[in-house]
Amino acid sequence: MATPESQRSSRWLGRRYLFRVGRLRIPSYAVMLYVGFAVGVVCGAYVSGLDHKRFAVSALILLVCALIGSRIWYLVGHPEVLADRAGIQEIGAGLYGGVALSFAVCWPVLRLMGLEFWRFLDGAAIVFLVGLAATRIGCLINGCCSGRETRGPLGLWLPDHRGEWKRRYPTQLFEAGWLALILAVGLSSHGTSGRPGLLFFGSAAAYGICRLGLEPLRADAAAAALSTRINMAFSAILAVASIAAFALKLR
Repeated sequence: MATPESQRSSRWLGRRYLFRVGRLRIPSYAVMLYVGFAVGVVCGAYVSGLDHKRFAVSALILLVCALIGSRIWYLVGHPEVLADRAGIQEIGAGLYGGVALSFAVCWPVLRLMGLEFWRFLDGAAIVFLVGLAATRIGCLINGCCSGRETRGPLGLWLPDHRGEWKRRYPTQLFEAGWLALILAVGLSSHGTSGRPGLLFFGSAAAYGICRLGLEPLRADAAAAALSTRINMAFSAILAVASIAAFALKLR
């Protein structure tokens, strides 16, 4: 049986930088995020049936908005970071901020690009699912978004972003697996529904439910923490609103 010491010598886990190009160090998280996004765009454009070039440009614009929104979301949930001039150099990211801001600017972007709104959102759901699943593997390698310590059967020896190894819930793997399941179910039913928007709302509802279960398992989660309360509330709102919209789309 592998011991914690042997696990600490893993070639991949706990690697903040995946490889080097000369003196440039390439972050593990960033590599998986952009690889996942690129693959997701190809798949999303194909599923939506929209013009691939305009789909890709629109997705890239919304990705930039998502990256900005995720930083803002993190600062809202961690106001203490603003007071710490040393800590502000490593501001984290909050996924839901990216979702909120990119959705807010989605309509004008798509109108400018001449793309059908609901068909694009179905394709964007594919980009989200593929991209986030790959990103969570990057989180696993980097150690961010790690699970809290456990002695239960679901625990694995994993590092956090500080390089501290413990037997933890593999929350990154749980989330990546759930995203893959959503993707499989969504793709299998998308072609038969014939109603644009169902894939988007179904995926959003399933992900909101997922985060409600996973949020308490994360190492940085605490019942009294502002960021945890915000994420749990948004997850519940996302799930309920998406289920309601999905039902209306079926009518």
